[in-house]
Amino acid sequence: MSASDRHDLSRGAAEVRDHFAADFHGTLWERPDVRKRWILRARNEASVREVSDALAWTVAVSLDRILPTHLLGPTVMDAVLHSLADAVEMDRDNEEHEATGPGEEKVWMLYVSRPVAEMLDWFIRHHPESAHHYIGEITREAHRRWEIPAEETIRTLRTAISMDGKMSDEDRTTFFALLAPPAKTA
Repeated sequence: MSASDRHDLSRGAAEVRDHFAADFHGTLWERPDVRKRWILRARNEASVREVSDALAWTVAVSLDRILPTHLLGPTVMDAVLHSLADAVEMDRDNEEHEATGPGEEKVWMLYVSRPVAEMLDWFIRHHPESAHHYIGEITREAHRRWEIPAEETIRTLRTAISMDGKMSDEDRTTFFALLAPPAKTA
């Protein structure tokens, strides 16, 4: 799957490189206001920082071109549901030995694997709106398949990200507060 190019990149990596090379060339050369900064006497740390910030911004706003959310979202969703399926299966095996009594609420023993938690954390940090949507879908699907309450699914995902993710406590608290199911009124 090599692109047979000068850097021995895969086809996808070569496409990303070519896209940004063309974009950077346009920013650095085709704009006279930026091109004049490459004159040696005009080049200083502040002007180089300004140009590098502009190039970094180009990459940041192009994340969806690099890793499209319409492909990543369902993939993360399937991976989370697969982890939950494994946990539910293990939980059912243990239920045979530890039955809950009448009137007792089921205690769910759910988990998400480390790589899946890390990917979910990345998805939330880079595409919070899309992640919010797909976590809602995960919650709905977990309830449909296994009757897992939404609160348990959200708690499981929040715990997995707190253990294996990079989100700050404040960001995690804020994000998951927006996912909390509405309070039930009696």
